[in-house]
Amino acid sequence: MASTRRMLATTLTAVAAIGAASLTVPAFAAQLEPAKAAFKAPTANIVGGTAATEGVYPWAARMRTPAPAPQTGFYTCGATLLSPDILLTAQHCLSDKPDHIEAFIGHVDWKQSQTEGLLYTGTKYKVGPGPKMGDWAVVKLDKAVPQTNFPLLPVDASNDATGTYKAIGWGLTSSTAPKSEQFLREVNLPAVTESRCGSYTKVELCAGDWDKGGVDTCQGDSGGPLLKQINGNWVQLGVTSWGIGCGKKALPGHYAKVSAFLKEIKAAIAELGGKPARTIADGPAPAPTTPAPTTSSPTPGTPSPTPTIPVPSPSTPDTRPSNVPSTPPADPTRPADGPGPDRTDEPTSPPIF
Repeated sequence: MASTRRMLATTLTAVAAIGAASLTVPAFAAQLEPAKAAFKAPTANIVGGTAATEGVYPWAARMRTPAPAPQTGFYTCGATLLSPDILLTAQHCLSDKPDHIEAFIGHVDWKQSQTEGLLYTGTKYKVGPGPKMGDWAVVKLDKAVPQTNFPLLPVDASNDATGTYKAIGWGLTSSTAPKSEQFLREVNLPAVTESRCGSYTKVELCAGDWDKGGVDTCQGDSGGPLLKQINGNWVQLGVTSWGIGCGKKALPGHYAKVSAFLKEIKAAIAELGGKPARTIADGPAPAPTTPAPTTSSPTPGTPSPTPTIPVPSPSTPDTRPSNVPSTPPADPTRPADGPGPDRTDEPTSPPIF
């Protein structure tokens, strides 16, 4: 039975409807996390992958939304920072219509990002129709993330269904893992042909080892990117959406096809007032440059002036005590940066599929 890929919650309770489209809720849905019914199984992580290196994916985001009352805690998903204030994620991650979204961005260890106050929030978002129809969503952050390195978007489907992809996420490392990961992981996924992908190839890509299994995204990776490196640049071709189990042979993961919704994604970014994402045609944003200091050269033949060194007057001694620093101390009344004590957002029992 299919489940969305790939989302994690704190508690196990009843079902709610999924966002923009009318979908049939499978019989097992009541066993899943609240409001993630048909397409939100508990969060999981990359299957068969390895730990990601710090700095390689600085735009990777671990996103969470508060569970609807009366539940407590959070649902967690992945997301991609496409521009300083725009996240791309999955529609099913926002199907409960949360009043705000939180995202940790900056480190492979999301708890380090939390400790350093690298928590960004957003209250405005636009969503696609949902899994098997267009499982994408765009979130506008309330403040810009101070970086200039972002993945590009495709301009067409020419790079979609061939070669090997890269998937990343903080989800489970197996369908029986007790909790999601603290550190970002990555995995190489072979493209699966359209004939094996199923009935949704106009709006989805499929990836995984068809013959052997063992590599996949899993619960908790929902909303994260399916990537390919093209001409030295990371290009996001897909958004992690759903699958049947994790890492099973002949059952690949399914990913919303970004090229099929490029126009809608760009329009959503514009409507939210976000900074535009760049495409392969645009190329990466130019690196910021620091202007070189300008100095004036003396006119040839003109002697350089002799610098005058001021001498303090004996009648006006320096009254600054010797133990006072040259820069002012931090304001002692300013509260410490960052969120409060970590609140767990992991399930208390193994996820159910």
